[in-house]
Amino acid sequence: MDLEGTMIPLGGLGYKLKVWWPSEDGTCKPCVANLATLNPGRKRKFQLDFLDGNSAWCDMDRKKLRFELILDGWSPAPATLASGHHLKRPVYIGSTDPGWIRMWMSQRLQTALPFERVDTYYMCVGGLSGFDGIASLARRGVVPRRLVMYDRDESALLYGELVAALIRLCPTRAKLMHAIFARCPEAWKQMKGSSADLSPANMIDFLQQETEEPVLAATRNLLPSRLHDCYDSVVAAAAHGADVDGSCEALPRRRLWPCWGPRRNCTLFEEGLKGGGNETFHYGDAGWLTDDASYAAVRELICNREVCCKSLDLNEARLDPVLEPFDGHVLFISNADENQKFLHRRLELERQVGKTCTAAIVSSSRLSLVRLGDGSPVQQLADRAEETQRENSEWQAYLEPRRRCGSAEPDPTLQQLRKHELVLHLQRLARDEGPEAQQRW
Repeated sequence: MDLEGTMIPLGGLGYKLKVWWPSEDGTCKPCVANLATLNPGRKRKFQLDFLDGNSAWCDMDRKKLRFELILDGWSPAPATLASGHHLKRPVYIGSTDPGWIRMWMSQRLQTALPFERVDTYYMCVGGLSGFDGIASLARRGVVPRRLVMYDRDESALLYGELVAALIRLCPTRAKLMHAIFARCPEAWKQMKGSSADLSPANMIDFLQQETEEPVLAATRNLLPSRLHDCYDSVVAAAAHGADVDGSCEALPRRRLWPCWGPRRNCTLFEEGLKGGGNETFHYGDAGWLTDDASYAAVRELICNREVCCKSLDLNEARLDPVLEPFDGHVLFISNADENQKFLHRRLELERQVGKTCTAAIVSSSRLSLVRLGDGSPVQQLADRAEETQRENSEWQAYLEPRRRCGSAEPDPTLQQLRKHELVLHLQRLARDEGPEAQQRW
């Protein structure tokens, strides 16, 4: 059962969904359904009951079916995992884009954006790579008047609010990592007596250090109570490597890593020990956690400018008019224009945005400029595909064939890490829920 990338709890029967279901004319139309039955013995394990009385079985794979939880005015009893822990994980905690793609976006936004004064920076929450653009603008002396963190998923919006709160609490990027991974990169570096910063080469050793639970407890106490569940799910993934694995109730997995490296485009994978997943914060690699100055630029904006979270579907986007004397908005859409489940057509988005404002639309692959209602064509400012195809392009070195790591020759350091994390997982179960829970696992 593959629930990765969803917010549907294992066994979360009764949850109400908005589903874009195929109709007779071949289009996908939104409708409401209840998640009624879970049958692990079926190929399509989930039964949906629609309001018209019909029902259907499906696999709830976000690559094939678009769906969202309906939360407004409705609070189901939270489903629990075999461990008794609630599954409230945001769809993404870290970025899944390779580091070099984030580097490309940051460079192009810094050099190609024709604005000197940015009104609002609209940032898709996703895996937080939108913060890269804020750091990039700061390097050219541009600080947006306002930050709007948007998403169409309620769990992502709550995660955006959580991250903003953590950034306000943490004066440095090392302290932010400490609050999330329960280990401090700077303290670890000093303990090792090394000049080497945390990197993909040594991150498994970093993750094998004991977690500092008092730090997690103190951080949690400083957060608003409505963010506690979200924080707990992030800590479970980051500090404990205990993400939910839909294909195996018995073992958690690690999907989230502190680093990844700009070149690595394969997945750390260890079938027997559940070590797959390539979400990362790219600490020291790329983006807003590359260095202290980049983090400081993001924190400066979050602490001193207007920040809000807003539900927004890019297929129905309406941006606010640009205030005087600003030149325009920046709309960061991550990699939504590479997948129709997020954005049907980028051209339609550009047309819609141009009806209300002037804005630069930034994605992982393109940077374009639309102007308010002047009828002029969209101006393409940068295109990653074109640049990587040019002779002597600096980006060609990153275009290695995607490969699967660890399946033929398991990584012994990863094996050691996962064994360590799974032992601690069992110890936490015995401590929190008694020997019976440990025996079940």
